[in-house]
Formats: sequence, structure tokens, C-alpha cells
Amino acid sequence: DVMFKADIEKRTSTGLLVPWGKVARSGFAKWRFGRGSLRWNAEKRVKLNLGHDRAETVGVAVRLENFTNGLHGTFKVARGEQGDKALSLAEDGVLDGFSVEVDFEDGDGWTTDPRDEDIRLVAQAKLVGAALTGYPAFDDARVDRIAAARQEGVKMTQEETFEEEDG
Repeated sequence: DVMFKADIEKRTSTGLLVPWGKVARSGFAKWRFGRGSLRWNAEKRVKLNLGHDRAETVGVAVRLENFTNGLHGTFKVARGEQGDKALSLAEDGVLDGFSVEVDFEDGDGWTTDPRDEDIRLVAQAKLVGAALTGYPAFDDARVDRIAAARQEGVKMTQEETFEEEDG
């Protein structure tokens, strides 16, 4: 079970953005992200929006960390009407999930899963944003708190990259 709390004063939203090794459908394709497959230029350049609507950008990443189970993120939610709306909807459990927005640049890419040709294995991509949503592509990608907490990251070996996590 995911712990869910809201702290309007701190105005932060924290949770699992992408679980490593799990399959999700996004639009017309199925995707599975390898451990550590996402990179970003600077945390503050990764923005948070509502439902993948970039016109409703409501926050900025203040911490992004790779863990053994996936990429975790903390976003600072802006003051004002849109930020208040995002925090209220998260507090009420309406928008309780995250969905990543990625770009594939030169040298990035994905390959077809040899076990299932319908699945795209992401080896490397650039994280450009995240959406706060009620319907994340990965059911595990949930907001687990609105207050930030400190945890230690874990380094991963190449062999661990596409192993599926045991539930």
C-alpha cells in the first residue's frame, strides 16, 4: 500500500515516477524502462504538469533519484490557483499518480523485447517532464506523499538493467 499525505505548507509532491522492469501501455505502444535508463540535464528543468497538459505546468523537480525499484521524484508545486488546484486534487486522491514525459535524442533509444515484440525496452531517454494524473500508465507510479523525505539512492549493475521486480 502506498502512503498518501498532503502538506499544503511545504507544497511538495513525492512519489515513484517510473518502476523499473514493469510493462505499461502508453498510447499505441507498450514500454518497459531499464534501471537507470532516464537522464536529465538539471532537476529544475524537469517540470510537473496536470494530465500531460503543458499549459497547466504547476511545479518543478527539486529531487530525482534512481532506486532499485524505479525513479523517484520530488516536485515543488507553485503558489497560486493552478498549484492550489494540483495540491487539492492530490490531497483528495483524485490525481494520485505520476506519468513521465521523455524524449529520445541522438544516442538514445529502445529495442524490441526479444520475449515479446509488442514491448519496447528503453535503454536510454531524456526525462523532460512528469504529469500528475489519476490514470498513470504504470499503476505503481503513484504519489506517496506531498511532503519530501530523504532516502539514499542505490547504484545498479548492467545485469540488473531489465530484470523485472518481484511484486
